[in-house]
Amino acid sequence: MISFDFEYYRPDSIKEATDVYAQLHEEGKSPLYFSGGTEVITMARKGALKFDALIDLKNIEEMNVYRKDEDGIYFGANMTLNEAAEMKDFPLIREVVRTIGDHTIRNRITLGGNICGRLPYREALLPFLLYDAQVYIAGINGIKALSINEAFNKRLVLSKGEFVIGFKVKESFMDTKYLNIRKVKTSEIDYPLFHIASIKDEEGIKIAVSGLCAYPFRSYELDKHINCNSEPDEIINNVYQFIPGTIKEDNIASAEYRKALFELNLEKILEKWGEA
Repeated sequence: MISFDFEYYRPDSIKEATDVYAQLHEEGKSPLYFSGGTEVITMARKGALKFDALIDLKNIEEMNVYRKDEDGIYFGANMTLNEAAEMKDFPLIREVVRTIGDHTIRNRITLGGNICGRLPYREALLPFLLYDAQVYIAGINGIKALSINEAFNKRLVLSKGEFVIGFKVKESFMDTKYLNIRKVKTSEIDYPLFHIASIKDEEGIKIAVSGLCAYPFRSYELDKHINCNSEPDEIINNVYQFIPGTIKEDNIASAEYRKALFELNLEKILEKWGEA
């Protein structure tokens, strides 16, 4: 149970949502957008998050569609992880999201909620970073489309009053070869020690990582390092120069354990791509 009072709004359009946010902000209130709501409700119950109003985005049509057109495939931000896990168009997206939580949790968590969430893992982001997806962001001034790699810096950077409505991936990525490695300490539904997603296309090997640092990442410098002509041992020995954060140490695993496991599996990825 949430221990404080708040106002609740459920707009039917993007404009209605941004207008409600702007009005509440003008009144000096602290509004918050949400769709799946799993993380918001959990944090509010624990007293880790407070707000004066919730703006529920579930009714907004542009956030609830999945469609193909000449520019690519569009994923509405309200698509649940289970819906994404049942897709056949992009096997890597399916493989990544099907390991997040259990079936019940995936029915509540949305793509947008996972990617924009406050937890450090945000695993659903990994394939979109690799595919250099477009992210569509709504705000008081309308809708803008950005490369997700430009919009993401430790988190998806949103200005006050903005929210994500969807993502678009070029259809040419559908048949791209991929590898997906997720390591946990005990149960499959645990948070990951780390999660590596990787593709190989005409530009070479690309990787995106979650769980290793305090935020998920894809580093162009790391991709360049991995694709150099050095021996695998040399690539692995120098890899931390190109990791954009400190290796996590928490109650799940030490930093040294994470590093050892990461190096072992990075070696496997290099070997597999070398054989491909």
